[in-house]
Amino acid sequence: MIAIVVIELLSLRYEQAKEYRFFVLFGSILPDIGNFTILFGKSGERIKPFFEALHTPFGFLILAALIVYLTRKEWRKVIFYLVALGGMLHFIADMLIITLNGKIMVLYPLSLNKYSIGVFRQGEFIFLITAAIIALITLLASRIYRKYTGLSYCQSSR
Repeated sequence: MIAIVVIELLSLRYEQAKEYRFFVLFGSILPDIGNFTILFGKSGERIKPFFEALHTPFGFLILAALIVYLTRKEWRKVIFYLVALGGMLHFIADMLIITLNGKIMVLYPLSLNKYSIGVFRQGEFIFLITAAIIALITLLASRIYRKYTGLSYCQSSR
């Protein structure tokens, strides 16, 4: 939801922000790709440690670069920045979760220590409710702003 709020705020200033929202949203779920190993049962458990490295800023940026390399050459830089933005928003959200041993290996591969800021407990709905309220307020404010300024999603606010 943080990614949605950021995209909405960017769209007030940059006309292409809405067109690129897929890449920011994709980047925001990409670090959790390892969670899909549960679908493969015991064989998924064996490959899960590989995916844990992707849930680090370093591993994520390598994966994002590999995926972006599959796109058209002239789009790579912009798409990489957007996917990276989504991933960094994901890591910020994860850092807000309270855990006993930390949540994110920020300095991986230099250190295996996990860190978190610890604002919300994992599994608490207050985190989801807070994010949803902020997203709704942002979307509502954006629509009101557009209505009174006459901007559409295809126009810039310049």
